[in-house]
Amino acid sequence: MPIVTHPAIRTTSEAPLVAKQNRLARVADAHGQPRTRMYLEAVTDPKTGLVDPVREEQLLRIMAL
Repeated sequence: MPIVTHPAIRTTSEAPLVAKQNRLARVADAHGQPRTRMYLEAVTDPKTGLVDPVREEQLLRIMAL
């Protein structure tokens, strides 16, 4: 029975990926992240904190128009 003495993932600190991206990728991220947050806020049920499938379906129909 082997005993693992090292973590399964790397723990060394590396430069964040954002610093390595080019300008176009940073602009795309800056545009996409707020849209993603708005989408998740719109489809999440405030009482449970889970995605509401009915709300999500309604939102997807609106977005398809």
